[in-house]
Amino acid sequence: MRNVVGQTPRGADFFPRNAIINKIYRRLESGGNLFKAAPRRVGKTSIMRSLEDDPRPGFQFVYVITESIHDVEEYYHKLLTATLGSEALSKLGKNKEGIIRLVKEIAGSIRIKLPWIELDFNKGEGKTTYQAAFEKLLAQLDLGEDSIIIMIDEFPQTVENIREKHGNAAAESFLRLNREQRQTTNSRIRFILTGSIGLPGVVKKLTSTSVINDLNVVEVPPLTDLEASELATNLLGNYKVKYDETVIPYLLEKIKWLIPFHIQLGVQELIDIYENKGTALTRADVDRAFAQLLNVRNDIYFEHYYSRLKDAFPENQAAFAFKLLNKAAQTGDITDEAIKALAVGLVPEADIDAVLESLIYDGYLFFDTTLKRNRFQSTLLREWWNKKTPGQ
Repeated sequence: MRNVVGQTPRGADFFPRNAIINKIYRRLESGGNLFKAAPRRVGKTSIMRSLEDDPRPGFQFVYVITESIHDVEEYYHKLLTATLGSEALSKLGKNKEGIIRLVKEIAGSIRIKLPWIELDFNKGEGKTTYQAAFEKLLAQLDLGEDSIIIMIDEFPQTVENIREKHGNAAAESFLRLNREQRQTTNSRIRFILTGSIGLPGVVKKLTSTSVINDLNVVEVPPLTDLEASELATNLLGNYKVKYDETVIPYLLEKIKWLIPFHIQLGVQELIDIYENKGTALTRADVDRAFAQLLNVRNDIYFEHYYSRLKDAFPENQAAFAFKLLNKAAQTGDITDEAIKALAVGLVPEADIDAVLESLIYDGYLFFDTTLKRNRFQSTLLREWWNKKTPGQ
């Protein structure tokens, strides 16, 4: 297993998440459409690509990322071309002739390339929209006994993009349209939506959450202690790194929030230290690795946490979010009462819960039920934040 940092690990580089994958299949087998809920870097995308690369019998998966899309037609163009051009359809051998006939019919009036059936249609005089073509595909595609699951990554960001460009009404209409399609489509075609910003928070700004209450929520948790230890052991072993028995437990203790990406970052630094040092790693080397992680060269792995707040919130809410996070980073934790005090003069009390809910969902904070205080999820992120905003 290679230590793939920054890209999506696939194949032999993917660390099996059997518990969450089994949960996803159970939900799909019961006929559900899913929303995978988890902050950025917890492993949502790598899980989806694993489902796509190695599907169980009776399932095929199509992966689509729509983060940069700002228009409804552009969205359906992406879904249509990704589905029709996917290996998922090409693997349905017993239905291939029927599928090819349907593809020819749908693609006759739109521009699309489908390499698996070697067709290239050019848009003619017809006025078929990509939305209409996609809905026709959902209605008429004969899958036999198989199911196709269309996985849409960064769906909440797409809703936000449409809202920013076309207004609230357009974004609300888009959400209602998606719900209607999930409710009326072929039962063997289903959807998994996910994203690194919270869909409920995005929806609440626009309309009632009834537009997404048909989705079965599947949370993607951090790794367990056992899984995290196995991942770190496999990665260090692949690079033949020698270390004493305290290194991995101490690494995980310092990380605390055991998401795969942070373990990979820590291991990357340990590998570099070992190659320079040439002798077995110790706890002191783990401390050194953490210090190096906060080097400016690693800012690219954390900067988005800071910069995205300006895009995620209106100006006054963003100012409140920065003030809240600065205080939590400096003091280690913060009570709900202290948060309300910070909000004075920045946001009305009604906005406090919405901002805090978003920061918790997006992986900045969590509520420590023992201490009854809000704390940074990630030790790494807290230390980086303090470095980014000293004394603010």
